[in-house]
Amino acid sequence: METLPARYLLWVLITGLGLSFAEPASAADLGDGCCSDLEARVAEVEALTAQKGNRKVSLTISGWVNEAVFAWDDGTQRGYYQGTNSLEQSRVRFTGEAKISDGWSAGYTLEIGLQGTPSNQLSQLTGISQSPFFINQDRGNIVRKSYWFVKDKDLGQVAVGLNGTSTYHLLDDADAANTRSFADAEGPAVYMGAFLIRSGGNFVSPAAPLKW
Repeated sequence: METLPARYLLWVLITGLGLSFAEPASAADLGDGCCSDLEARVAEVEALTAQKGNRKVSLTISGWVNEAVFAWDDGTQRGYYQGTNSLEQSRVRFTGEAKISDGWSAGYTLEIGLQGTPSNQLSQLTGISQSPFFINQDRGNIVRKSYWFVKDKDLGQVAVGLNGTSTYHLLDDADAANTRSFADAEGPAVYMGAFLIRSGGNFVSPAAPLKW
């Protein structure tokens, strides 16, 4: 009996629902013509699908969703908002990479930050951003990274373009400026910092209200 290569089996899994509507194959169909037909269909799937490890060129898609429901109660008012965590907004990353030779490859990375209403703009007074700054506005798309690179499995990587520094996240616990320590330990409170402080039901210093 003829054994199909693994990638044909993958194609069968991907298109199994479509195949279920086809006519049943007879024993005669499993001759020399079967694999040429599968080759054509696999080529179609590969042309339409972003998949890692496609021969010499790969496209990797990654990221995360960081949306949240924020509930609040200041003793006089209470409510909830849905918004984007300002500390680490939702994002998607595309990395295309091509093999040059054994051990050597080159590629490009594009990472985009996505946000609805940033949490640092929410308060008792509004559930939408009032900020004039693009990075804090509603429904913003921010290019976080955009760079090309060449790398070797032994020598490392050279990257040119918009990217994090080479020491980013390297010395979190020894951060003298306390930037990462602030973000990691105090971020949840600070990034809801537009909420106003009340005393006896009234905002403190109404002319210039105090915030968290």
